[in-house]
Amino acid sequence: MKKCWSIKNEVDSENADLLLYGEISDATWWGDEVTPAQFASDLAALDGKNVNVRINSPGGDVFAAHAILSQLNSYSGDVTVYVDGLAASAATIIMMAGKVIMPCNSMVMIHNPAVGLVGYYSADDMMKMAGDLEIVKQSIMAAYKTKCKLDDKKLSKLMNEETWMTAETAKQYGFADEVTGSSDAVNMVMDGSFLVVNSVKHDVSRLKNTGQLKQLINMVPPRMENREPKEEKEMPINTIDDLKKEKPELVNQVVDDAVQTERARIAALDALNDPQNAAIHDLVDDAKKTGKTVDEIKTAVDIVKKHSSDMINAAEIATAQAALKAAIVDNKGSGIDGAVATGTNNKDADNKQKDAADINFMASVINKKNGRVK
Repeated sequence: MKKCWSIKNEVDSENADLLLYGEISDATWWGDEVTPAQFASDLAALDGKNVNVRINSPGGDVFAAHAILSQLNSYSGDVTVYVDGLAASAATIIMMAGKVIMPCNSMVMIHNPAVGLVGYYSADDMMKMAGDLEIVKQSIMAAYKTKCKLDDKKLSKLMNEETWMTAETAKQYGFADEVTGSSDAVNMVMDGSFLVVNSVKHDVSRLKNTGQLKQLINMVPPRMENREPKEEKEMPINTIDDLKKEKPELVNQVVDDAVQTERARIAALDALNDPQNAAIHDLVDDAKKTGKTVDEIKTAVDIVKKHSSDMINAAEIATAQAALKAAIVDNKGSGIDGAVATGTNNKDADNKQKDAADINFMASVINKKNGRVK
């Protein structure tokens, strides 16, 4: 009889290994009493030792899986399940036999039960088969729910979709209890319609969701243990283009910082500007063009502001003096200097009268300039 299992039972060890590698089972368990009986005999020979069930299987006969699960559940010793690469389809039923430990680069797959038919069948036959498959599905879900955290609706949906899981996802859903580091014992690659796990080929051509499988293979962490870390070589940076290639995020950050700094410089200069004052406006405009900051021109701007009022007052005084000078010239041209005051021949009185007239005239001009009279 060809068996789908093998047992390593070392005399001096307190533990024994039950290896389920390959399909379950090559010799069908459908109505076969010999195979379950042989498995029970092999398990009993361990005499209560703790058993490490090591799985690397694409699945197979669902009835064989249920029988193995049942016998492991009844075993007197502790049972720990290790996924040595892949536990798919019916193999996931056996996973429920104990604490499940998965390396982070192993995988799990669950799906609905299926049957291969050869021959001719009526609609009634097919409907009966569909009903039988639904009962089988419920039995699989019952096994999953001894560990799984999902409700019936979610679990059924995952099975309908043929769901492949990384070790982390399997733990999240409750199919696994512990995820360890990557293992050198696990290696997966697609070879046409075959999934090769640790040099063992599994035919996945009959499955419907191999697209997800291929994606997960690329996501599974590579074997890292016992490897020397690769020495990373830094590329020489000689140009701006080199820097952009090697450190694009750094370059973008530098550019953003420069833009923000320039905007702040221009805003500060605009706040200092006085468009009504030509000198200040020119200073600010020049600073913008030459890259100067507010601190570099503020002293000059303050000096201009300080003396602007003095310059305005000086201009007003000069204008008043010019107007006074013009008025005196006009007075002299009118001959008023030779006029004699009426009713007196006193020359001193005439001079005082003339001075008083000049003073009144000067006062009127200054008052008009300062806006005191119309």
